Amino acid sequence: MITVLFFASLRDQLNCEKIQLEITTLKDNSVVTTADLTTYLCQQNPAWLPVFNDQKVFTAVNQDIIQSPQELNDGDEVAFFPPVTGG
Repeated sequence: MITVLFFASLRDQLNCEKIQLEITTLKDNSVVTTADLTTYLCQQNPAWLPVFNDQKVFTAVNQDIIQSPQELNDGDEVAFFPPVTGG
């Protein structure tokens, strides 16, 4: 099972804080990546597509920010969050 978390304005826009998915739900018998996860989430929730396509969304796997799709394994935590600015 993987845990998917949404933070800050993404949580508000998607009206979702957390999802847990069996990794086999995303793809059977092959490598599953964060790109596969995003595709699956948008297929299940078409209203989410603009959120993931129209703005910069950062992705972290097990609390490490990633720059390109990464392979997911059972037990991973994936977090999506918007750019953050500080002052």
